[in-house]
This record gives sequence, C-alpha cells and structure tokens, in this order.
Amino acid sequence: MFRTIMDTPKHSCWIVCTGPLTNAAVLFHTYGDQIVEHLAGLCFMGGAIEVGNFNSHTEFNMAADPEAAKIVIETWGPKLK
Repeated sequence: MFRTIMDTPKHSCWIVCTGPLTNAAVLFHTYGDQIVEHLAGLCFMGGAIEVGNFNSHTEFNMAADPEAAKIVIETWGPKLK
C-alpha cells in the first residue's frame, strides 16, 4: 500500500477499507507522515443506527479490531480532512 500511495500525486489517493482497519492502522503508524500528503481521504464501514451487522450500533469491521479503528479515527482522521 505504501508504494502505491507514494506513486500517486499529492491529495489524490483514497484508501477504502472493506474490512477491519488493522492494515490501515499499521500503515498510518509506520508511514503516516510520509503518506498523508498523498491521501485525499479514507472510507470505511464502521457504525450503525439500530441495525448493525455485529450488534445494534456496530459493524463487524469496528468490532473485529477496535484498537486499529481508534488509531485510524483519532490519530489520522483529522489529518485527512
């Protein structure tokens, strides 16, 4: 992922997470300062209102690795604007 992101023009790459955010959290933790300029955004499935696929408020992707979700959302989310 790092090489692909770095090969894109600045502010043009989107990361679309279709599962738990484990890999994204490792990517941001390891290469965050280098890749953030290349990212346009981040998209993932995470929450629910009344009907989630894990419980009433949670999607599986968040429940499977909540620590990774916390890293992605709290640490890197504000930098992606």
